[in-house]
Amino acid sequence: MVLSQIDRRSLLTTFAALITVFSSFARAASGTAGERKVSISFFVAGVRFQPAVVRGLHIGSFVQVVASDDGKSLTVRAMTGELIGYVPEGLISAVHDLKDQRAVLRMADYDAVPWKRFQVEIKPC
Repeated sequence: MVLSQIDRRSLLTTFAALITVFSSFARAASGTAGERKVSISFFVAGVRFQPAVVRGLHIGSFVQVVASDDGKSLTVRAMTGELIGYVPEGLISAVHDLKDQRAVLRMADYDAVPWKRFQVEIKPC
């Protein structure tokens, strides 16, 4: 079946509008569209391998996210400098891409399994 001239025109117009919408979503997701701010939330990895559990952390506590000595990972530390754990491997590049990092504990459950004990949210300032 052959589309009439009007049907082809409306199809092309709709297609062009969809491309515009999807490209604006892609720009927003990549952070190139204006002042879009992105936050990342994750459970701290490696908590069970730490010799001592950092006590005194509660929801709303600020934590530091700093590069490790080898530069291959990011550590999550209490404001006192005590090591809590690490940023999960799959999120390292995304966290590195955030400028002006502000990390806050969104969950601190000392009775939970170690890999769900602390949840951190990183927000750009």
